[in-house]
Amino acid sequence: MKKGKNKMKRVIGYTRVSTLKQVENGYSIKSQKIQIEDYCKRNDLLLVGVLTDGGVSGSSNKQSENYQRIMEMVRSGEIDGVVVYTISRFGRSLIDSVNSVDEMRNNGVVLYTIKESINTDTKEGLLQFNLFSSLVEYERERIRENIKDVLQMKKQNGEKFCRGIFGLRVVDGFYVKDEDEMRVRRRIRLLHNKGYSLRAICKVLNEDGITTKLGREWRANSIKNVLETDIEQYIKAA
Repeated sequence: MKKGKNKMKRVIGYTRVSTLKQVENGYSIKSQKIQIEDYCKRNDLLLVGVLTDGGVSGSSNKQSENYQRIMEMVRSGEIDGVVVYTISRFGRSLIDSVNSVDEMRNNGVVLYTIKESINTDTKEGLLQFNLFSSLVEYERERIRENIKDVLQMKKQNGEKFCRGIFGLRVVDGFYVKDEDEMRVRRRIRLLHNKGYSLRAICKVLNEDGITTKLGREWRANSIKNVLETDIEQYIKAA
């Protein structure tokens, strides 16, 4: 008796985009999804769904909810494979990617990447995966270092490079002291020196109707940031 045809492999698609630049470069969620659907049709893979994450940088230490959901599906045997447009859209770091693929292989689940034509079910595909993952991680680190250099230069020049700092305002692209907020900073410091806790300081400011730079009520972390931030380093020397 002849064997029946092999059952189609059940795969889940995974898409992710974290920046507008990636959208402009063709990595939009819609574009990735179309590529995944087409790939599955051409390769006789049963696409059971597409999970999407967005808005979190690849440098983030926290894995997204849907990424974790996919790994749960791997462990439970719900899927036979994961399809991504490109390897950079998979894990958020080299360690994450390698560990995830190791766990997938231990559970008989394959990673397919469309752009690099990787199939981790083969020795060659696994080698490709490790090589491309290393290159992706190298590029991420290079970008991080470039960003750090730019931010350091901006800080040294007194240029604005992050969300507003309480006690400072921006004039012609540079930070200068905001006298009203500086008075609040001095009050926070005085209360802290008197032994007030962070929460007690919040209570005093909130009851007096004094808000943060974003117009919100004070919280312990906000007070902590004010106490720990040396605003002089952001002001351009005369």
